[in-house]
Amino acid sequence: MDQKVKQFEQLFTEIFACQKCKLHETANKKVVCRGNLDASLLLVGEAPGKEEDQTGVPFVGRAGQILGILLSYADFPTNSYFICNTICCRPPNNRMPTPEEKLACRPFLERFINLVDPVVIVPLGKTATTSVFDYYDIKLNSQSMTALRGVSKRTSTEKIVFPVYHPAALLYNSALFDIAKKDFLQLREIVDRVIR
Repeated sequence: MDQKVKQFEQLFTEIFACQKCKLHETANKKVVCRGNLDASLLLVGEAPGKEEDQTGVPFVGRAGQILGILLSYADFPTNSYFICNTICCRPPNNRMPTPEEKLACRPFLERFINLVDPVVIVPLGKTATTSVFDYYDIKLNSQSMTALRGVSKRTSTEKIVFPVYHPAALLYNSALFDIAKKDFLQLREIVDRVIR
């Protein structure tokens, strides 16, 4: 068996056994990841929603449908990316993850980043952007997602971090859809340039 697959299996085992915070008490299923383990593009979400909590698969609900539309619009085939979340258990009533919950899951996110070893990382929304920026010690100069989105940052390890709006934000504000489409076209250009 491939060494990377073994490492992922070990990570899954640890996530499914995790009881570092109380979210495991209310979650139906741990939501881990999906996609190509060798992808150049890593998408990082915030937390599982209701549909994800039922299926154990990230981005399968309405926000996931929007994400799929944006990825297709920018011509990203399903085998070209990998998706995980900042935390692996659904917070009750889809509330924001607490700092303690993010801290408990942070080692898992870091291991996903290291194992996939992508060229480009796309945090979806503010929670994911904050977590990825923290990991790479990137200063968060702005608290506004409006200012953060669509601006690429290069890490000390030569990876590119490109924050975008969380697809769920588009459910509540359809005016953001055109902005998101432009961001994903820009993302396509970035990926094409760096993996050429």
